Amino acid sequence: MSRKTFAFISLKTLSWILPFLLALLFVWILYNDRLEFPPVWPDEVLFFSPSQDFVEFGTLRTRVLEGLIPGMEETTLWMPPLYFFPVAFG
Repeated sequence: MSRKTFAFISLKTLSWILPFLLALLFVWILYNDRLEFPPVWPDEVLFFSPSQDFVEFGTLRTRVLEGLIPGMEETTLWMPPLYFFPVAFG
């Protein structure tokens, strides 16, 4: 950066502002992306969706796969049906 580019900001001020802005950007990216450890994997959502649907509506449907696999939003046939009951009531 040349002195002519930031004539209105001194180099000393710029040396404090730039790291602050980079740190602020880093924190904003972490907050905006909602980073978690460990990250949520797609299979966790596929197991949770039928359990949540059972608690809310009394049926075992996988609504997150609606439109992807025909009939999946109506019934869940890809997992043992008793698995979802302890997850739903746990």
